[in-house]
Amino acid sequence: MFKPNWARHGKAAPFKRNDQVLDVLPIGAIVFSGSGISTNLADKAKKLGIPVWKFDNGRPHMAFGANHMLSQPSRPLAARTQAPAGTP
Repeated sequence: MFKPNWARHGKAAPFKRNDQVLDVLPIGAIVFSGSGISTNLADKAKKLGIPVWKFDNGRPHMAFGANHMLSQPSRPLAARTQAPAGTP
């Protein structure tokens, strides 16, 4: 469903794909260790308050984001991650 667009984004393609995944506001994310791409997805999900289940060495553990509420704002990821005007 979400494939990296290598032709358009080059090496940033998997990270742009992560943004597309999070734009649909999933109710949770399952992340396996071993890749900076999956770590990027987990970090962004936690910042959005999306619950993250991490599997490290076959052992699951759950990590919640800052505001782990089930309802999330219905605005695109880019708008949610930008700093407010006047913020350094």
